[in-house]
Parts: sequence; C-alpha cells; structure tokens
Amino acid sequence: MHKFKRFFIKLWEVVKATAERFSNDEPIIYSAAIAFFTIFSMPSVLLIIVNVAGWFYGDSDVASQLTSQIRRMVGEESGEQI
Repeated sequence: MHKFKRFFIKLWEVVKATAERFSNDEPIIYSAAIAFFTIFSMPSVLLIIVNVAGWFYGDSDVASQLTSQIRRMVGEESGEQI
C-alpha cells in the first residue's frame, strides 16, 4: 500500500507541475498560431495525400471518395465548393 501512496503523490506532483507550466506558457497564443498555420498547410498536405493515395487506388477513386467525405461533413453546397 505504501508504494501506491507514493505513486499517487508523485502523479499528483507531475499533474500539478504540468498544469502550472501549461498555464504559464500562454497556451491560447500558441494554439491560435498552430491553427493559423494548419489552415494554410492543409491544402498542400491534402494534395500530397491525394497523389500518394492515387498511386495505390487510382486518382478518380481517391478524388470521388474525398469529395463524398467532405460533402458528408460540411454539406452538399459547401462540399461542392471545396
């Protein structure tokens, strides 16, 4: 039982230190920056993924599957525009 108590005390210390360091490092600013750069990198990453998947499954199959998935997530009109 003594080992479990030490484990939970150490676990609490780690969680507490992590929360303190997280809050001190301005997470909102970093998350906003990551979201900003992710939005602009997505088209190029998607292009690479479609090309690589096209080698294995065929370009038209990959494109039609991707289009149907996007339409399902965002709706018919928005999916068509994307």
